[in-house]
Amino acid sequence: MKIYAGIMAGGRGERFWPLSRERRPKQLLSLITGKTLLEETVERVKPLCGDRIFFITTQVLAEKIRAMYPDLPVLVEPQGRNTAPCALYAALWLIKRDQDALMALLPADHYIKNGQALRENLVFGAEFAREGNFVTFGIRPTRPETGYGYIEAGPPLAQKEAARAFKVRKFHEKPDREVAERYLKAGNFYWNSGMFLMRPSDLLEAMEKHAPDIWRVLEKYDLLTDRGLSGFYSEVPSISIDYAVMEKAEKMVVIEATFDWEDVGSFSALENLLEKDEKGNVKKGDVIYLNSSSNVFFSEKGLVAAYNVKDLIVVHTEDVTLIIPKEDAQKVKEILREVRKIKGFEKYWK
Repeated sequence: MKIYAGIMAGGRGERFWPLSRERRPKQLLSLITGKTLLEETVERVKPLCGDRIFFITTQVLAEKIRAMYPDLPVLVEPQGRNTAPCALYAALWLIKRDQDALMALLPADHYIKNGQALRENLVFGAEFAREGNFVTFGIRPTRPETGYGYIEAGPPLAQKEAARAFKVRKFHEKPDREVAERYLKAGNFYWNSGMFLMRPSDLLEAMEKHAPDIWRVLEKYDLLTDRGLSGFYSEVPSISIDYAVMEKAEKMVVIEATFDWEDVGSFSALENLLEKDEKGNVKKGDVIYLNSSSNVFFSEKGLVAAYNVKDLIVVHTEDVTLIIPKEDAQKVKEILREVRKIKGFEKYWK
């Protein structure tokens, strides 16, 4: 059984506005290195998967991804319906291509520093996926993070060099600070990376068993035809693969990841990815500041200059400047929602 990498690249990256726009979401941005997040994702898995890489994305981004990777398949979702319909579409498509495939579902907006470790973890996880398990990859927490879901590990199953595998005891929602600190101390809780490895046929069986609302819609349509795909997406509920299947699956394994990982979910994530100065500031682009501490500065074009500011996110593009407290980084979506309501402001978000 060979591993195929299905790269999920349909997100809009709204918490990275104004850098991220509808036609250029964050997976197509160069936020950390000189390469886009999408390019980095492909390069991490290519040594393992070769040309067994495909993309699941939106109509808006499909042509851009095809231009970047003309030799790799691009599955186009008619509209966003979260990751469960996306995973189902990918599984049906892959079964037609290779009935003995293993499918890795990988978000395109993660930052993983050591790709070799990821590939080794995927190979280790494949041992369990071949036996009918759903495999996920848990990140050992380094801080009491409240922005991620958690996976509670149960009994150990196996170890391969530094990587360890455990039976999953339970998935947990994003916690408050007190609960996150308790998870950190417990030692058997991991950040949910949102990366999964499985046999496509097992996903179909689990969907039929655990996600009847999705399965009932699927029975009406052939997703491998344009008309069927459009009909399915117009009716299927929007739900994540975690809620639909993984939290209910009986055979669920978590691999303790041996790679460094960060979900690039908002501007505050850049604090953990860019080099900090002695006062806790991080910057990218042309930035100058004095008497300032614990800020995130990002200039895409032009100069950002600051004096005596603290705990801010300041993002400057050619046509928009964002200023927001770091603690409110998740609220960027609310600002964008208001921008979208204003007639004539389409140029600022499309």
